[in-house]
Amino acid sequence: MAIGFNHFKTQISKLGIHTNVDLATYVLENYKVAMLPGVDFGFEKEELFFRIAFVDFDGQKVMKSYQEAKEIDIDFIKRHTPNIFEGVEKIKKFITDISC
Repeated sequence: MAIGFNHFKTQISKLGIHTNVDLATYVLENYKVAMLPGVDFGFEKEELFFRIAFVDFDGQKVMKSYQEAKEIDIDFIKRHTPNIFEGVEKIKKFITDISC
């Protein structure tokens, strides 16, 4: 999954961060979320794009649970992919923190 923070460049630059490598390092150190910087995927270093991977769950178990539940809501995600849910919450916190 690709995620971008170009919309927040002004706020991020106030942290002294101007490249996707530096932002990936900052988010890892301060929010414990790993993101691969966009420069590794052909983006310019000043473009704040990243790749994050959602691979920390048992896909077969999730699909079986989905077939039984027929609905994916927040509780389903928390129950079956807790680390992913937590990671997304940390990214949301980062955005909230820089937006204040």
